[in-house]
Amino acid sequence: MADKLSTANVNPGYFFSYTSGINRQYDYTCRFGSVALKYLSKTETNKTDRLLHQLDISGVRRFSLYNYKLIPYVSGGIGAGYYDGHIFPSFPVCAGGRIRIVKDVYVNAEIQYRFNTGDAPGNYFQGNFGLLGTIIKRKYKEKKQVPLQLTPVAAHDERIAMKRDRVHSDIIDSDGDGIPDKEDACPNVPGFAENKGCPYPAKKDTGYTNAVQRIQLKEKLDAIAAQIYFKVNSADLSASSRQKLNELVIILNEHNSGKLFIEGHTDSTGSSPQNLLLSRQRAAAVLQYLHQQGIAVSKMQSNGYGATVPKTTNETAEGRAINRRTELKWQE
Repeated sequence: MADKLSTANVNPGYFFSYTSGINRQYDYTCRFGSVALKYLSKTETNKTDRLLHQLDISGVRRFSLYNYKLIPYVSGGIGAGYYDGHIFPSFPVCAGGRIRIVKDVYVNAEIQYRFNTGDAPGNYFQGNFGLLGTIIKRKYKEKKQVPLQLTPVAAHDERIAMKRDRVHSDIIDSDGDGIPDKEDACPNVPGFAENKGCPYPAKKDTGYTNAVQRIQLKEKLDAIAAQIYFKVNSADLSASSRQKLNELVIILNEHNSGKLFIEGHTDSTGSSPQNLLLSRQRAAAVLQYLHQQGIAVSKMQSNGYGATVPKTTNETAEGRAINRRTELKWQE
């Protein structure tokens, strides 16, 4: 085996390299060259010049794009050397950079360290400087972007999802209702799976809406009636009762068809004739007040029932308080 190299002197050489791009960040480089070495071999007493031949292939990682003026890079690879009749493996690692001077022409400079094994003259640093030019310019294929096609969704139902981009013909969904056309009885109109992809026909008014309105009206009338109070043994309305009846006036003006029935009730305290008279007077007082606020008498009717229609027992104070009441009922 030859003696180890001395690093005291710089040895000239030449190299040819071919670099090809893999993508926008990675290349591979094939390199061949020779270096003239002068050192003592095992069989010689004087230093002689001999060529150290190198051949290797390396992967290159660039840190910028081709259109940059400065392109630093690192590389590593595997190769072989031939020296003084010996062939040996070699593992080069490198760091360098390229500076663009004109279009597609670069000044290239790098520093390389070679790990050699076998009958090699040792490990050593190697500096390279030269020009790099483009022979064949590669065109990189851009990844095709498939635009997302959106179809407006039906606002009347949240279950109708936004139409996705369909690739296979057997799952095309023209109306975007989530039901493939081949299973959709109405492929051009958003619909429901349980109706074979078709929308439901508009429902006719079956009285449901009117029933809800009647329930809501009853709740409002009951709430107002619960706040109607009179002075003891009198048909005089309290001030707070008049305020609640003003709310009733607004409601009655919103309902043109129908009639309001005003019922007066008392507890069992006192005589039956007296209770009957008082209940009628109180119901009439409510009617009279509403009429004074602009409600037509023909739209109302009042009556009193004394203690004949109790809601609960008259044996307790709580029960008698509940039975002393005014009821408001609406009839279409």
